[in-house]
Amino acid sequence: MKSDSSPIQNIYFDLCNHYDLRSCATRIHSVIDHLSYTTIFQDYNANIDYFPMLKQRLRDQYIQYWSTNIRASPKLEHYCKFKDIFCFEDYLSKLQSNEL
Repeated sequence: MKSDSSPIQNIYFDLCNHYDLRSCATRIHSVIDHLSYTTIFQDYNANIDYFPMLKQRLRDQYIQYWSTNIRASPKLEHYCKFKDIFCFEDYLSKLQSNEL
């Protein structure tokens, strides 16, 4: 942690250092670690909006996980022939629910 860190950063790092696995700060830290952005903690810049970058990385990792798993499942072999891109299908918004 840099010496010129903000009070909010200090509180965040204090929460992470208490090793409470249920704390929000610890969970956020874990997700950021999992996304391979550990350097954000050392080189934090308050002028940079990290959220879009983290959101995109999380989405990319999920799509990779989704793609790997559907291709590995024999039950989804037919599905893979029609759905090879992870996206919302327009026809789903046109379906009407019979449940009211």
